[in-house]
Amino acid sequence: GELFACGASKENQMALSIYKCKEFPYDWDHFCVVDEKASVMHPTLVVKDDRLYLFNTRRKFNEEGKHRLGLYSDGDDPASTDLYVSELKDPSEWKPHPQNPVITGAEYALNGGGFLSVKNSLFRMAMDCSLYYGRGVRAMHVCTLSPTEYEEEEDDLQMLSLVNATGKGFNSLGMHVVAAICMKDDGEWIGVADGFEAPHGWEINVDN
Repeated sequence: GELFACGASKENQMALSIYKCKEFPYDWDHFCVVDEKASVMHPTLVVKDDRLYLFNTRRKFNEEGKHRLGLYSDGDDPASTDLYVSELKDPSEWKPHPQNPVITGAEYALNGGGFLSVKNSLFRMAMDCSLYYGRGVRAMHVCTLSPTEYEEEEDDLQMLSLVNATGKGFNSLGMHVVAAICMKDDGEWIGVADGFEAPHGWEINVDN
């Protein structure tokens, strides 16, 4: 019944940490550090087979040391995501995955929301930054996830009409993150997403 969250603090954007909830939603204590030099961006947790898996995309910086969102400018420094593993019974100890970085490339590296579990299959939401930040969100089918192996492939869930820039509405120019949950046994889903629409900027949409 305990609640945990992952992310970086305002004081230290480099360190990837776990926080434990004292009183939801505002009171959290620092629990442990996963990686002091993770350069945190869009960390995402998922539980599988009594283990915790934490995906984190490494934040990029320009020559002046300022964060840049241009993940699509791969060049010799491709966007990449690292994976960390912990036992569910003791989330204070984390190990880097031996395949790190488990994902590279602007089309797939950046996490685009929480994991989805659909009919015993696991899907990672990946933000497409191949042309610009937030071009769309892709569903990546997780084929293998273990302490020693990771493999995924692109999959079209066709659950939500939110995946790419549509040319109209709240996601006319792009997408950011998607979160969805199955509400009933008959397969009814509810999803929340934020998209980019000029001239308003990022907007949140709820769909079912």
